[in-house]
Amino acid sequence: MATYISKRLLAVIPIVLFAIFLMFLLIRLSPVDPAEAYLSAAHIHPTDEILAEKRHEFGLDQPLWMQYVQTVKGIVLLDFGNSFVTNTPVWQEVAARMPATIQLALSSILLAIAISIPLGFFSAVYKNGAIDHFSRLLSFLGASIPQFWLGYLLIFSLFRQAGFVPGGRERDLAAFCTAQSDFVPGIDCCLHPLASGQCTGRAGAAVCLVCADAGN
Repeated sequence: MATYISKRLLAVIPIVLFAIFLMFLLIRLSPVDPAEAYLSAAHIHPTDEILAEKRHEFGLDQPLWMQYVQTVKGIVLLDFGNSFVTNTPVWQEVAARMPATIQLALSSILLAIAISIPLGFFSAVYKNGAIDHFSRLLSFLGASIPQFWLGYLLIFSLFRQAGFVPGGRERDLAAFCTAQSDFVPGIDCCLHPLASGQCTGRAGAAVCLVCADAGN
């Protein structure tokens, strides 16, 4: 067992290295200059001297292979450096957003469980009925609609058009993910697990019904 686990863990290493290389390559192929983006965010006019200084500070003037080695080294040591935009440690950026992320994840999971289990149960009990057809449609939509597209659609329709939640400014978008308004973003995040969960619940309930009929 230990040998099997060790082999599986070793097999993960080249996959992780390739993922890091792909991420590194996509960032370096981006037309956006990180130094220029940082200066623009800081409202500093990007002169050639300042750009060269910032590129040296960010290590962008080093050869690509050296930048890649430094990137892998930083990830292994859990040192992700500073943000190119805010020039603050990445861990601080992640930690500042972690509470809202956890809150949204928990709310979407609870919402998916609260809907998928009873929906799957009644779909199995009333097979080919209205509830069953609705659950199948929900499963199809949940598996096919991209979350990012649904999120933009909800923000546009509920923020800008219906006025269901306030404004459209950054602080209003942050308030959109508070405890008072978790329901709407929770819909976006829970749609896919809701679809798979109700399918699992329907299958489990159907098996229980078949076993109960066989026992009778």
